[in-house]
Amino acid sequence: MSAVEAPRHCGRDGHDDRPAVAALIFDEHPLSYDGMCADCARCRDCASRASVLDAEYNEAYCTAHAETYPADEAPHGPRIVDIDSTAWAELAAAD
Repeated sequence: MSAVEAPRHCGRDGHDDRPAVAALIFDEHPLSYDGMCADCARCRDCASRASVLDAEYNEAYCTAHAETYPADEAPHGPRIVDIDSTAWAELAAAD
């Protein structure tokens, strides 16, 4: 069992009644996160699972679409991590 419990509900856009499928990672040490439902954790360009939330525009992007932007315009902000992934387990256990 991990040291940090995974989020249970979405913490964004008034979706607090929806189950969380991902976590928005603000800072990894100490772990600071918020839950995201499937809709909120979807890439705005292709509907696949997003990997970053653009802090400037508050929109989620998958890695492939985030990489299409020039470096000075690339989405930047907190990471999005599936709560059933190895990445989440490692973050939660390290906290």
